Amino acid sequence: MMMMLNYLMMKNHFKMKIVKTKSILISNILRLKI
Repeated sequence: MMMMLNYLMMKNHFKMKIVKTKSILISNILRLKI
């Protein structure tokens, strides 16, 4: 049970990290375009 919870937390954290990186990349690209 504990392992499963840990796994889900890690997965979620990883997803958040990817989303954050993507948004940062997108904002950088938009800034360059302007």
